[in-house]
Amino acid sequence: MILYSKWLELSLTTRVKITEIFGIQKKSSTHVEDNKVVSDGYLIKDIETALNVEALQKYLKNNETDLAKLFLMLVDTIEQPLQPLPNPVIPSEVVSQIQEVIKKKRGRPKVIK
Repeated sequence: MILYSKWLELSLTTRVKITEIFGIQKKSSTHVEDNKVVSDGYLIKDIETALNVEALQKYLKNNETDLAKLFLMLVDTIEQPLQPLPNPVIPSEVVSQIQEVIKKKRGRPKVIK
């Protein structure tokens, strides 16, 4: 079972992403008391139904059976920043060949049809 207090501790961005992934519908408006979110409009029943062990295992491609661990893995997966792709190293011979092709193409007259 996922504690609603733990759900509300997540950032709005994370909660929205999770609800999009698992098709959880917002049922009411957000309720705030004393500058603290008491309810974000999602029913805990809907959250618990959607975020069951089987659904989390399928999404995470993981055979873990502990719901709390799966939930933490889900949050980590969603919140981890995207890692930039490494810059490819192009051998100097290839760069030279590309430069030669460009020089040859620039020297050709354009054919107008």
